[in-house]
Amino acid sequence: PWSTPGKWWKRKPLLSPTGTRLIIKVLLDEGIPTALRESLRTRHPSWEVFHVYDVGLRSMPDSEVFAWAQVNGCLIITFDTSFANGQDFPVGRHYGVIRLRLKYTTEEEAMKALEPIFDRVDPAALRDRVTIFKNGRIRVRPGLPPEE
Repeated sequence: PWSTPGKWWKRKPLLSPTGTRLIIKVLLDEGIPTALRESLRTRHPSWEVFHVYDVGLRSMPDSEVFAWAQVNGCLIITFDTSFANGQDFPVGRHYGVIRLRLKYTTEEEAMKALEPIFDRVDPAALRDRVTIFKNGRIRVRPGLPPEE
């Protein structure tokens, strides 16, 4: 089931147990403009942002892109419907997927869609969830309960 953001959605400082800022890792899928990589790096200098072109995943199957993101601890940002498919990429126990459903797939439109997500949410809260942005609305498919 899809839901709108709840209490977990509130932004909190993202700190490690030692009090230092945690590094967020993001992988931009093939359809995402490469210029978005630099926009995200400028806006969030502590983040590590990769594009599939940077890591040798150009034209690779989604399953390989997903596997690389999981091995490297990356949240995936994509226009691709397949990453929101619960059958192929089940919700839970992954680093998160943001699916952008945009009319125009430009860097400006993608950044405009991502700003409300990253301005209102601690990126760590996206873990295990599929977040979909469409028509100015954000929907979230919750992850599995935390492991004991």
